[in-house]
Amino acid sequence: MKKTLYNLNQLVSVEIRDRKICLHLTYKPFKKSFWSITKEGFYEDYSDWRYTKEDIENGSYNKIKFIVEDNVVYYYPYVKLIFAGEVDMVREFKTYQEALGWGEKMSLEGMKKILEKDGVDYKIINN
Repeated sequence: MKKTLYNLNQLVSVEIRDRKICLHLTYKPFKKSFWSITKEGFYEDYSDWRYTKEDIENGSYNKIKFIVEDNVVYYYPYVKLIFAGEVDMVREFKTYQEALGWGEKMSLEGMKKILEKDGVDYKIINN
């Protein structure tokens, strides 16, 4: 078991991103022509290597798991915590709402730690 603790006093910013289309994978339906047969699946640009929907969702493409909806491949929504120095942490979520909630919580907790260290009594208001 592994546990990693982060110093929220060093938190610089929190980026919350919604799912984004993967431009490297394109769906092609089954197609038969005089010269060749194209099997149904997802193809990487400039390659004939074919991936199934299950392959894409299970991480067979570059060890990254994706969301596949209506034959379009999406990256998962994620939260990126950027710390002072060169340490970043990325966490993926199933939905943007989950990412938004967790990212706002982390940002607020980090701000609380910074403000507590300051020694001044601030009132934190959620917008």
